[in-house]
Amino acid sequence: MWHWIILLIVLIVLLFSMMHNIGKIMQRGEKPNNEKSKPKKVRKDVSPVLFGRKKEKEETGLRWKIILSDTEILEDYEYVFSDAIGIGRKKEQDDFDGFLMVNDPKISKLHCSIFVYENKLYLQDEGSSNATFLNGKKLKSSAVIQKGDVISIGNTTLKIVKVFKETR
Repeated sequence: MWHWIILLIVLIVLLFSMMHNIGKIMQRGEKPNNEKSKPKKVRKDVSPVLFGRKKEKEETGLRWKIILSDTEILEDYEYVFSDAIGIGRKKEQDDFDGFLMVNDPKISKLHCSIFVYENKLYLQDEGSSNATFLNGKKLKSSAVIQKGDVISIGNTTLKIVKVFKETR
């Protein structure tokens, strides 16, 4: 009889230990089925603007205003920025003047960004899982964007309605 009680206690302890470990794995975002998570991609095509944004911001004194329109829900998003805005599913980056959070499960937490470099606006994929498309073409490196361009991420399509440059 005692051996059954001891066996039951051991099983309960093992069960709680497994649940605790699964909870820790889920918090880190790893897969609970013992698959190793994929290593983060090392970006080889990162624009030099990522290392010089503050310099660009101070030199120009310009601010940009961009209006993006979600073509599915017909909602407009307006941003005024000097440096960059991020686009993704979850705001967790402080490196941007603004952040467009899009509720789409096929979009990465930080999917892409729009940034200023040499007095032009660029779109850059930020290592997303499902890629960023500009005017129907997969973005392989940073690309200049302008009014009328269409950005496709996940199941979401954003059209650039207007782009303004203004001095402070």
